[in-house]
Amino acid sequence: MTNIALAITCLLGMAEEGYAITTSVYDNAALLNAKAAAAPAPAPASASDKVKLQTCKDKISSTFNVGATSEQSTNQFKKFVDDVCPSLDLKMPNGVMVSSCFHTGFFLVRNLRPLQDKVLTAKDDVKQAQEDMDTYVEDFCTNYSPVLPMRTDFVKTIYNVEDKDAFTKACIDKLSATPTLNTWFDPIDPLSSITSQEICDLNYKLFTTLKEKQRTSLSEFVSFSYLASLDLFLNAQMQEDYENCVNLDVIADPNQWITNFITEHPSFKIWDNQGKLDVAATTATAIQTACADSATCAATGQCQACDGCSIGISRIFKTFQSYMNKLYADTFKDHSEKMFNKLHEANLAIESK
Repeated sequence: MTNIALAITCLLGMAEEGYAITTSVYDNAALLNAKAAAAPAPAPASASDKVKLQTCKDKISSTFNVGATSEQSTNQFKKFVDDVCPSLDLKMPNGVMVSSCFHTGFFLVRNLRPLQDKVLTAKDDVKQAQEDMDTYVEDFCTNYSPVLPMRTDFVKTIYNVEDKDAFTKACIDKLSATPTLNTWFDPIDPLSSITSQEICDLNYKLFTTLKEKQRTSLSEFVSFSYLASLDLFLNAQMQEDYENCVNLDVIADPNQWITNFITEHPSFKIWDNQGKLDVAATTATAIQTACADSATCAATGQCQACDGCSIGISRIFKTFQSYMNKLYADTFKDHSEKMFNKLHEANLAIESK
């Protein structure tokens, strides 16, 4: 897959420069139902656990309980990835933390931001929206500790299996035996259209590529598995959006259609305003140019074929995926520098004694 190949090249390039990883739908009700089907974590038994739960709920709620603009959504994502997530009680390798937080932050914003928009703008049933959001926050804070390390355990089970058939069997068996690996805030299969076979095929190709590049660190394999999941999700989401797109609506008013599509799409909540404005303008122009004849001859029913849906959706997703790749690369670089600084400071402290 092109985007995964680009992501691998980008991160391996950073590793060579010193930033090594090794040290390093729209339907909320459906997601709630899917989440409820997973086995819940045990209720907090100690006073310490209760404090951790409340602290987590306070941090998540305060992060999302402000503003309703796209720019603020971007800042909320960054706050979760940079500050909130690393402060959580997570049992995972240091080199996996940034990818796990980035992946989880994307799905938190995707699910919580639309609910908070309803609460803040008094749209629809505000009380129900607040109750739904509280349910999501409660579920995340109750279950993140056992769930988020499961991706590392999943990769550890399969990444050293060389034979493709044996790899696929081990992968599918692990997915079948671990339903919480697909919880809403850290899904390995975010859409029902993605099969276990596709997930396992993608991970096999990904891990084979990493081995060919002489990469051996478990943290690297887990980090790239997260990137692959996001890429797989965005490609599946793009196909689903195309299937649901009404071409005549796009051709009739490209500007309005694109504005609605980008603004209302939950997957684009972390996209900054300027990026959305730029792609909206260029995409609308591309559709108008390609479909000018169709717009004027629609009444006669004798138009030449013009697929405004494919032009619009492909351009928007391609631009968003490039934005996501850069955002991850910048985030990864920043976190890697912080990790190296901590290690360097520890070494200096030892030498100074």
